[in-house]
Amino acid sequence: MKTRIVILPLLAAALMLSGCHSTPRSQTEIEAAERNAQKARGLELAREAQANQKAGNLNLAIRQYKEALQLNPEQTAAWNNLGIMLMDQKNYLDAATAFRRAADLAPSDPRPYENLGLCYRSASHYTESIEYYGKSLERDAYWLPSLHGAILGAMQQQLIDEVLLERIDRALMVETDDAWRVELQRYKTRVQGELKAKAAK
Repeated sequence: MKTRIVILPLLAAALMLSGCHSTPRSQTEIEAAERNAQKARGLELAREAQANQKAGNLNLAIRQYKEALQLNPEQTAAWNNLGIMLMDQKNYLDAATAFRRAADLAPSDPRPYENLGLCYRSASHYTESIEYYGKSLERDAYWLPSLHGAILGAMQQQLIDEVLLERIDRALMVETDDAWRVELQRYKTRVQGELKAKAAK
């Protein structure tokens, strides 16, 4: 019911534009009214998709998100949520495309690139994974999920450098989970030791 309460006024407004003019409208006005109605329908479908996603009706949710984005392609959350479900289905290529669209639409949000990093990591493309976690951190240097992903990826790939040490230090500044703090401190000690050994050569 909440979805209908939010959406119906938008649709009603579009209908009023299309039928309550005493003088003929220009083609531009007609097209604008049609676009508004289409965007409103896209928003409504995205809300229905999100409800089905939460309820576990994933195939239906994916179809609804795709239809919603055809009607209104400027929905950041819809692209991001679609990407998450496609990634869960191991459709990494389409998931990555969805996350990139979300990243383009929300240029200050670190989450689409975080998810893109996870997508590449899940597909065993570790170099690209670290790259996209880095792009997420360019948007928010203290975004903890991306710090975790970038640090783990670098440690697994033996990419020991000052950038990694800096990210570990930043993660330690904001980490509240005791288990993670222990692991990060262990990584820091190891990285410092390896950097010192490199410098001594």
